[in-house]
Amino acid sequence: MSPPTPDELTVAARRALAVHRLHGLTVPNLAQFPAGYLWDTAVIVKGLAVHDPERAAQEILRFLQTQWRSGMLPNEIYFERSRRRELFLGREGETPPGITTSGITQPPLLVRAAFEVGRRLPPERRQAFLATVFPALERLCRWAVTTRVGRNGLAVVIHPYETGMDNRIDLAEAMTSHWLAPGGSLTEPARRFVLYGLDALRRGWGDLRTVSLEHRSSHRDVLAAQLQSRHIRRLGYDLGAIEASGRGVLIEDPGFNAVLIDALACLDEIAAQLPDSGETGTTMATLRSAGQRLATHLDELWHPGADGRPGYYASRDYRTGRLSSRPTVAGLCALLVDRGTERTRDLVRTLTDPSAYWTLVPPPSAPIGSEGFDPEQYWRGAAWSFPTDIIETGLEMRGEHTVAGALRQAYLARPHGIEFAEYENPLTGAPLGARPFTPAAALTLRFAARERD
Repeated sequence: MSPPTPDELTVAARRALAVHRLHGLTVPNLAQFPAGYLWDTAVIVKGLAVHDPERAAQEILRFLQTQWRSGMLPNEIYFERSRRRELFLGREGETPPGITTSGITQPPLLVRAAFEVGRRLPPERRQAFLATVFPALERLCRWAVTTRVGRNGLAVVIHPYETGMDNRIDLAEAMTSHWLAPGGSLTEPARRFVLYGLDALRRGWGDLRTVSLEHRSSHRDVLAAQLQSRHIRRLGYDLGAIEASGRGVLIEDPGFNAVLIDALACLDEIAAQLPDSGETGTTMATLRSAGQRLATHLDELWHPGADGRPGYYASRDYRTGRLSSRPTVAGLCALLVDRGTERTRDLVRTLTDPSAYWTLVPPPSAPIGSEGFDPEQYWRGAAWSFPTDIIETGLEMRGEHTVAGALRQAYLARPHGIEFAEYENPLTGAPLGARPFTPAAALTLRFAARERD
């Protein structure tokens, strides 16, 4: 089968994005994911903006309507009240009226998305849009640096879903060890009973209605995530209280921190396009300093290479200060942050290594051949559009235009034809998960437009 042309991909992607809309937002997939998700929306609007920047701008404004009073933007939102969903997500006092949201967040990709959408708007519309979104984006960034930056100087994720990479190898290992170890909060009979019920629930109403269990998070991973959710909800999602409780997995994640650092830089660029005010200038000076401190501390997540392999950025346990020995695609997201030519060279070497991340559909969520790697199971090895979007952006920012172009071309080659899959087997290109998946369609639109330029 010959690969589809950019024009064929563009037509199909625009069709997918037109169909999967709900309550004024493009959702990932109406059947499987009839909700808004924070970093899904960021990738979607960047693709929409290629052909319809006004619609992209309106969808950003729509998502911002879900912002909590604290400034937090939730990772999962519904423009309706649902008691069934609130059983799992919780009913939160800071949620805007008439909306159901989670109590956790995701990497703040929406700030860069707003900046890039603004650049595609006509000049007479651009400033009005940026002026409208700036207060909400500033509140989000201020919330992140004031409530989530811990004693080590880096942002801390209080739930693995906040990384966007739910059951990533390093995260799932830490979660199951913490919550499901013998002698933990559940007895063995209770654990078996809960896992049985969880299986029925996921197959009847959840993510296993259309997708095989072997391609999703295991029941143990989901159970551990639910136990963590229950714990942090009881403590009001407060980092200090969670740390003091002695329970719960707390992670300093290189991907989340890199996106936050980039978000602060994009917010600074947005502010520069708006009329100056003393209050804005003071706020941005504070956030600019916070971004610089985060970038400095990011180096603490650098794991030196071994056996001739380059180093990489790894997650760190916030409680113990121990770096994970499990490399994941989150470390490559640090390309968003300029840490010097040598670090960039190491990350590019790692990305383009055929024995690690440079697969048929790059990059997988974990390097091939690494312990626990599974090319068809969710974030344990499958290839996703989200890190591909971040890494391509970082490569362009670091001047690695040839590698960025090769990454786009590999993504567009579509060995399985025109099918926008939630994730793919990086070794064979086989489509997996929900289909069509609108973030993949949107990224296809953006990459196809870039290759035509």
